[in-house]
Amino acid sequence: MSTPTEETRGRRPDGLRGGRRTLLAASLVALASLLVYLPTLGSAFVDWDDDIYVYNNPFVRRFDATLLRHAFLGFHAANWHPVTWLSHAADVAIWGLNPAGHHLTSLLFHAANAFLVVVLVVRLAGFCAAGEAGAPARAAGAVPALPAAVCAGLLFGLHPLRVESVAWVSERKDLLCALFFLLALLAYTAYVAAGRAGRAAPALRDPRYLAALGLYALALMSKPMAVSLPAVLLLLDWLLFRRARGLRPFLAAAVEKLPFLLLGLAAGVLTLAAQRGGGAAVTLADIPAAARAIAAAKAPGVYLWRMLLPVRLVPFYPHTEGLLRLSAGTLLPAALTLGLTAHALVAARRGRCVWPATWGWYLLTLAPVLGIVQVGRQATADRYTYLPGLGPAVLAGVALS
Repeated sequence: MSTPTEETRGRRPDGLRGGRRTLLAASLVALASLLVYLPTLGSAFVDWDDDIYVYNNPFVRRFDATLLRHAFLGFHAANWHPVTWLSHAADVAIWGLNPAGHHLTSLLFHAANAFLVVVLVVRLAGFCAAGEAGAPARAAGAVPALPAAVCAGLLFGLHPLRVESVAWVSERKDLLCALFFLLALLAYTAYVAAGRAGRAAPALRDPRYLAALGLYALALMSKPMAVSLPAVLLLLDWLLFRRARGLRPFLAAAVEKLPFLLLGLAAGVLTLAAQRGGGAAVTLADIPAAARAIAAAKAPGVYLWRMLLPVRLVPFYPHTEGLLRLSAGTLLPAALTLGLTAHALVAARRGRCVWPATWGWYLLTLAPVLGIVQVGRQATADRYTYLPGLGPAVLAGVALS
């Protein structure tokens, strides 16, 4: 019987301790996120979508064939998100129409997302620090992964911009979409790590890749905003995983994402059909193309400002005629976005990974809700920052740590 070598005896316990520390830290961040939003348990439903989603929705009253047909084949409330409908139906089955139970479910999902953020940031920090073939990536430096992840998790979980997604029962779709989005990313990082270790099968036969694909499908069926995941994976392949450096590796990585792209395309087609059928899609006559383009250019800078100074937050930010006038309030946020994007590209060319990856995450995940395809009459919405806000939170976490 062989005995462990000194090297083996030293490494395994350290890895176990590191994993336990990560899980403990993630659990504490999840608990903090849960406690801060605990007062929502005393809140009622609101008559802003909660009626058509829950308490006046006959389809979620019981689990049967009608529910499944409605969830997967119907376009109720001008949306196609069957997993979200099944979630509301499960709540009604457990809690009836007691709003406290529905709020509790949302709180648990949000706490789970904060937990996953910590675990994911620690995992991605390991890739960034390892670089290619074990060589340290420049600017990964000696960033302490766990403190950075904890800071990022707390900023993600506790920021006031999360209120709309967590405290509004009808925004359960945000929480579910983020949950499966983050789980898909974790599954994909496991697939990449297995490939580096020479243990990965061809993509469509590797269980980790298939798990990421399945979780992505669930994210799309929760809210179509998850459509940005293939682009996020390519970004990570390029900057963190270093699997897409050069034209041929990039094309190979892009081909690997084709199943994700096809799922996203299918979800996009269904979503557009649902929104047009339900009258939620806004025509160019209502909001002109110029107003949409200006709002889209302005939005990333506006959301950044709200993250830095979350005051005067309201449930509805309407389009205004002033958007058609190129004022300082429009030009400054757009210039900020362009400047930061240019800086991130330069940093990426110099071998940096943290800043370009976090800024790229922010822009890519925000792209589906910038308003080029306008749904509803809002110019911006706090709930749209639920997933995109993770990028700035990670960057701030790295800086604070």
